[in-house]
Amino acid sequence: MTTAKKALPLVTQEKRKLYLHIHGWFGAGKTWFAATAPGPVLFADVEGGAWDTPNPKVLWDDVKDDLSQLKGHKDLLVIKKLSTERELIGMIEMLMAGKYGDQPHPFESFVLDSLTMFQMKLKREVQKPGHDFNPDVKVDWDGWNRLLNHMLMRCEDLIEVKDPSHKKPVNVVLLSGTDREQTFARPLLEGNFRKRLPGIVDLHGFMRRDRVDGKNVPALYCESTDLIDAKNRLDAVSEKWPEGRIVNPTIPKILTALNER
Repeated sequence: MTTAKKALPLVTQEKRKLYLHIHGWFGAGKTWFAATAPGPVLFADVEGGAWDTPNPKVLWDDVKDDLSQLKGHKDLLVIKKLSTERELIGMIEMLMAGKYGDQPHPFESFVLDSLTMFQMKLKREVQKPGHDFNPDVKVDWDGWNRLLNHMLMRCEDLIEVKDPSHKKPVNVVLLSGTDREQTFARPLLEGNFRKRLPGIVDLHGFMRRDRVDGKNVPALYCESTDLIDAKNRLDAVSEKWPEGRIVNPTIPKILTALNER
């Protein structure tokens, strides 16, 4: 007696998730853009900017809180204050496990705002392990290597949680400031991490305010130019916005472009 072989399940576009890194000048609209991610959004807040978005918000400050009530709240930001690497590891471990305690976690997206400020905090932890941070001491070569490795490990872990094959895939949005060096805009991040991060994400974009039809609006630049550090490996985005710029960008706009392709 032969047993019928099980057909491989098709991965539908609805399971496609985004892994974005967006850098831009302060006030460009990066946090508001990240807050458009499908919710509930786990918002790792380093800078406090999440509170200025129009979304409904709750503060998650107790690991014993019941998260099951949050499921289905599509615009909700669940704000978790982020100060240490251990706190970030805890959030990533939950996302990788796909559950909180013995229940599936409710989150559809994860935002870290911002990598620039988190790297500054992390530098204090890795300057000289086991010792208090001393701002008067120069970070040595080993310290810079530790900083690079820790930043890469956390960002590489997040590749797994956005994969469609994951038990509970989520969108991942990382935000950074921008360092405008003379005429070139690149992420405000230190060391080789700035160069390595674009290879990890799907879209490494630059956001600024542009004047469009007489209005000052946010614009997301998705392709590298002589003036902008950006990278895009989403063909659907290139086809939808061939000029390389999305005016008034939102994450659902980008997801819709993926679904329509």
